[in-house]
Amino acid sequence: MLPYVGLLRLDEPVNTDPKPRELDHPDNFDWPVVMKNVPGASVEAIVNADPKLCDPFVESARFLEERGAKLIISNCGFTVAYDKLIRESVSVPVATSSLLLLPFLKNLLSQDGRIGILTFDASKLTDQHLEAAWPLLSKNSIRLSGIEGSVSWKKVTEHKHYDWDQILEDSLEALQELCDDETVEIVLVECCALCSFVPQYQLRARRPVFDAIAMARMIIAASALGVSGFADNVRE
Repeated sequence: MLPYVGLLRLDEPVNTDPKPRELDHPDNFDWPVVMKNVPGASVEAIVNADPKLCDPFVESARFLEERGAKLIISNCGFTVAYDKLIRESVSVPVATSSLLLLPFLKNLLSQDGRIGILTFDASKLTDQHLEAAWPLLSKNSIRLSGIEGSVSWKKVTEHKHYDWDQILEDSLEALQELCDDETVEIVLVECCALCSFVPQYQLRARRPVFDAIAMARMIIAASALGVSGFADNVRE
């Protein structure tokens, strides 16, 4: 029996018809996914790192671990503000945000290269979030671009409505701002709502594009539990 990926979700209805590469989609990983909505985890609360969510995140992570999760991820990159707290509360790997890839990606850059971060709201992605992922943050090595103020952003924040066609249009505009900067050599997608558009971003950017799914797949691939039956055949 394969282990599970434990998915900490925003406190909103599960998408019953997810697109490929949406985190709710059952075929994203070699492991099946078990989900848990974090009580009170609204977009606004997570983006603002509301301390009232500390206990709900810990309790939800422990719930997932008890049900067989061997890796815990989340469907909001801003959850990185709670990453250390969650990691200290469970005994399995925790990777709540693609932002955790920043130190690794920095080592792939040329001397003057930068990482372009495509985010839901660049005005809310603070040093607190970035340093939670990258304690030795090099601000000169990153550039932010978000969809804040756009039509799709207003629909999500004001009406909790995800207009996917509009989100793609608005996020491609934000991506283009990054691509127009020749120093941006790698794109990192922070917002998990944008994961399903990564193939389009790769075509537009003509640069490597990383996201939460790529990160989770890397962790799964590195595990001896990642392939059914593999662990039974490993010689010690």
